[in-house]
Amino acid sequence: VGVPAIIGASSSGVTTTLATEVTIPSKTLLLSPTATSPTLTDLADDGLVWRTSPSDTFQGRVMAQLYPRLEARVIAETPAAAGNVRVALAVKGDTYGKGLRDVILAGLTINGAAAGTQQGTRLLSKEYENTDDNPSYDFTPFVTDLYAFKPHVVIVAGTSEAVNIVMGLEGRLGPGDPRPLYLAADGLVTQDLPQAVDKAAPALGESVRPRIAATLPGNLRSTSFINFKLRFDAKYGSQGLDATNGALGYDSFYLIAYAIVAAQASPVTGPKIAEGLRKITGTSGAPLPFEPNRVNQNLQYLVSGQVANAIGASGPLDMNPATGDPAADIDVQDFCASGGKTAWRSSGLVYDAASDQ
Repeated sequence: VGVPAIIGASSSGVTTTLATEVTIPSKTLLLSPTATSPTLTDLADDGLVWRTSPSDTFQGRVMAQLYPRLEARVIAETPAAAGNVRVALAVKGDTYGKGLRDVILAGLTINGAAAGTQQGTRLLSKEYENTDDNPSYDFTPFVTDLYAFKPHVVIVAGTSEAVNIVMGLEGRLGPGDPRPLYLAADGLVTQDLPQAVDKAAPALGESVRPRIAATLPGNLRSTSFINFKLRFDAKYGSQGLDATNGALGYDSFYLIAYAIVAAQASPVTGPKIAEGLRKITGTSGAPLPFEPNRVNQNLQYLVSGQVANAIGASGPLDMNPATGDPAADIDVQDFCASGGKTAWRSSGLVYDAASDQ
């Protein structure tokens, strides 16, 4: 239809297809709020593919950094497991899951040794079918193999369908089996898993809640996100919509709007918007907060031709000008019971992209 920019798509696979088949050839800027596959970093895109969420290179590294905490907890609770902690890595067979797996394994150390040296003994890395292509995929054999391995820790690199893995494994556990700790990527941070836990027997919910954690792009304790969440929940909270993903879409819109102003180009084209993005997503220049009450002030600043440091609802938007990838903080989520219902929450632990800690 001739638009210069598109917000989307949500998944990495669709974003890649859309970019290579449609938007790059037509010189249209494509900005995805939630596509995270590392393969997008090296896409030959003429500088026209950007994203608000960080690459899974960040998230996978965070998950590998978090693992020693889980191993220490396993040993504290089961001293006999020292030196023999078993880890299962459940991977969705799409670009998202495979990309996460590769980064996690590259940085993961189990029982003091590189994870890759322990495949089949203390590491079970197992891929399941891409359920986007096969929604009727039967997880029973996959869960059976995981159960036979008796993992102390299960790392999940998948999306909402991985609920079948967590609940399927929990349903198989007997009195003498290890109660695994679960560490999931952001694809599982949806309402599906909390709802599944609530539908199970109350005793299961009490058992599994303290054993689940996940990583989620964004610093959910930042002032910018807290302010956004207050506004978002006031308008959409009754509809059950999630402010976390909402922040990424909100930031995508403001990035394009302010980039158009910063580019000061007529006509407005995809390449010109990309030039504008490079002016507002560096680490220099005055802060450019995406607050509604700052719109007029921000516009006046950008019209003057100066560079800026965009600060979105999801946090600072410091993007690599060559790849369009942001370096973003990542929140560590866990489970709580609120009003009789299970819910994700910010645990208080945050990965800081600037310090890589």
